[in-house]
Amino acid sequence: MKQLFSVLLFVCCCLRPVAAQVSDPTGTQSSPCAGDNFFLPTEVRINRQLKENPDANSAFVMRSNFLLDRLLWGGQVEPDDTLSQMARRVAARLLVNDELTRCAISIYTLNSSDVNAWTFDRGVILITTGLYARIENEAQLAFVLAHEISHYKSKHALNTFALQSCDDLQRCSAPERLNRINSYSRENEMEADREGIAMMRAAGYDLSTVTSVFDLLQYSYLPVHEVKFRKNYFEDESLVLPSQYFLGLVNEIVRRDVVNDTTGTHPTIRKRRVVADFLRDSVPSAMPRFIASNEIQFLHFRKLANKALGKQLICEAHYREALYHAYAIQELWPDVKPEAELLIAQSLYGIALLRATLHKGDDDISNFTRYAGVQGELQQVYYLFSKLGAMESAVLALHYNWKCSTTYPENTLFVGQRERLLKLVTGFYRLDENDFSLQGPPAEQQQKDAGNDVRGEVYATKPSYDFHTYALAGLLKTDFREAFAERVSFYSSHSFIDEITAHDHPLKRIVLFDPFIKITDRKHPGNQFFYEEEKKRLELERNFDLQMEAGNVTKVSCASVFYRYPDQQMTERTLLSQYVNERLLTGPLFFPAPAGLAALEQLRLNGPAELKNTRYILLAGITSQQNFKTTDLQSIAPETSSVSGKPRTAYFALLLDAQNGRMLLNEYSVSKKALTAKQMIAWVGELCVKINHL
Repeated sequence: MKQLFSVLLFVCCCLRPVAAQVSDPTGTQSSPCAGDNFFLPTEVRINRQLKENPDANSAFVMRSNFLLDRLLWGGQVEPDDTLSQMARRVAARLLVNDELTRCAISIYTLNSSDVNAWTFDRGVILITTGLYARIENEAQLAFVLAHEISHYKSKHALNTFALQSCDDLQRCSAPERLNRINSYSRENEMEADREGIAMMRAAGYDLSTVTSVFDLLQYSYLPVHEVKFRKNYFEDESLVLPSQYFLGLVNEIVRRDVVNDTTGTHPTIRKRRVVADFLRDSVPSAMPRFIASNEIQFLHFRKLANKALGKQLICEAHYREALYHAYAIQELWPDVKPEAELLIAQSLYGIALLRATLHKGDDDISNFTRYAGVQGELQQVYYLFSKLGAMESAVLALHYNWKCSTTYPENTLFVGQRERLLKLVTGFYRLDENDFSLQGPPAEQQQKDAGNDVRGEVYATKPSYDFHTYALAGLLKTDFREAFAERVSFYSSHSFIDEITAHDHPLKRIVLFDPFIKITDRKHPGNQFFYEEEKKRLELERNFDLQMEAGNVTKVSCASVFYRYPDQQMTERTLLSQYVNERLLTGPLFFPAPAGLAALEQLRLNGPAELKNTRYILLAGITSQQNFKTTDLQSIAPETSSVSGKPRTAYFALLLDAQNGRMLLNEYSVSKKALTAKQMIAWVGELCVKINHL
């Protein structure tokens, strides 16, 4: 099923167009540039490129444009956020004397915790949230951009087409797909470093910061910040974590150097650092050095990037990493405390849901007990949750979310999470007031848990007191007690399972997320018939329109990849994409995971009217492999009439209840017949009948 969900990561999103207008170094407005046009039909773009560059590899132009557009419209790319705007200002400084290149490139943010950047042949530069969050000053950002701009100017994406993999890119994450599309050689990387340093020197940037960028790459597997994780962070007068749950010492951070680069497409970071040092020192800078034109402005940029990374870590279900990252940024910048506390509350909520749905034999459970290989203070967080049981994790999450909802009563996310956690504690774990003490743990009991080895680990089978027994003592003296008693009373006569499995009869207001169709040559799966896919996808969409309207199902929305409304905000596609992607990573949960819950809450509060009361999300698609007698991928109408051999068509549909995260329908079928309009109509009809009968 994860493979089917992965296909849906390419569901497409309509975004408003962004003109690549940037400010010059003096703060005056540069001349407007056309830049990359989000709403230009892919086939038109391809024909233009082939006409302007008749010698270009047509297969590469088609493949790269279709795959890139699917990514740009899929809800994972921010086209005009503050991070992208800052990058454009720095790029304008680098290209102040090269208006042609400045107008040809477009810089966007890819929502990913991966630390990377990519450049495409049509001038699109994608930089990940993970890389932005690690950049410490403007000069470092300038080197990243200068490196990517050099790739574009040297046409490396076009010249390395032979190195690309023909694997099914749609079964990969966004960073993996991009790495496969643009596999630059070691020589290209060194050339981009060399040209990038020259570009920085000409713009007057401080070259002493160049090699520090390689340190960011070297330690990209570590958290952005290293801050001591205090044991008393979650504690109050009643909630006291046993000393057994914390280490005396954590693993030190050890640099991991790769020495041999003969088998990869990139030179080692060590080699790039050495060459960069030589290039930096070989020619003196001809202009005054500076690091940032406005340090206060760049500090604001860093805070935004770090908050964005925290949200992204939650979207990727890296809840322990998100918790530590949020803790670290509020220790460094106290003014981000409200946003950081929300990230921590979401992380605790996500951990509690995962622990409640996993069984002892699951790989994910063993993952929660591993901590030995983690370096730095993040190991404290890993160790803590290796000691906390599933029920204890839920109690800790409830305690933190309830206190935050009291501090920030206007934030509906805290309220939503605390109510679901309260249901989990009382309905699933069946805890009542008798399971809790109204006093904190006795001091003498706490002392017994002191570690007796150098790492602070205690070898007792369990601590001398039950953490959860005392954890809610403080809250039970507040209005929490009434809400807790009300829930306990409810579950004395109701089933938790019945409550979370209930759904509307019949189903109403279904969001049909972009139908997906993929058509490939069975003998050569790398050959994808993009034009034919577009035609079939539009047919599929029309079939859903007709048959859902004919039944009792209300189809709320269906965002077509080729809908282009320049004045229409389509952020709901990004929000739904967050829900779907996180749902893939977390598996079956009792309630929506934190990023998905936040996305649904935002849709209800700020989304279009037809989405405010949406509860059900339908994801559907078709993959078809056929033997084509032609491999002419440029044809708008490939010779589908000359299909031969043994075709194979797979149909899949998943219906999700956004209210509780349940999968109501999971349909998958395979046909040995070629994909035809008749087959498509029949499948949609059968699917709609099943939905109406739920």
